[in-house]
Amino acid sequence: LRPKPRKGRGALASELKGLNAAHASPNALANANPNSMVGKVSAYKTAVENEDLRNTLEEDLLALQDELDALTAPGRDPAEIQADIDALDPESETYADDLAALQGELDNANAYEDQQAGIAALEDEILSKEEELAALGLTPEEALEAATGGRELSPEALAELHNLLGLEPPVEEALEGEEAPVEEEEVAEAAE
Repeated sequence: LRPKPRKGRGALASELKGLNAAHASPNALANANPNSMVGKVSAYKTAVENEDLRNTLEEDLLALQDELDALTAPGRDPAEIQADIDALDPESETYADDLAALQGELDNANAYEDQQAGIAALEDEILSKEEELAALGLTPEEALEAATGGRELSPEALAELHNLLGLEPPVEEALEGEEAPVEEEEVAEAAE
């Protein structure tokens, strides 16, 4: 097996097309019109730089939403439950069980009433995190799609774009379809 030949600079520049705007100075990237190619490349750079923060905010939002969901509202108002407790017949055979069930329901309802301030604080925190997430703008995938016009880049071209922008190399994802034939060829060679 021969490794795939690496693309030369000229081939990469040709594949990058308008993304060669990544050669712009940091000042030009920072002050570019968002609709220009330099602006789109700058938006991609910013999106990649914000990816860790985006992931953290998304994890925080999930945790806060789970916490809020755990504070489910009681089915009934505490006054209704207390009226049912008062209406119980102490002579009934199920009195102790009925009283315990209603008392548990009343305790949950009262606890929920006490948690209203905490619920409001959680809702405010969720709203704040959602605003922070929205302020980050496009995801790296969305920004790259906008900059390429939906054109897919080869891994080498994407790595070159990252290099031009001073970003960490992109994470290479193994393509399942490429590995299977290699294994079959190795098996065939071993059989000979």
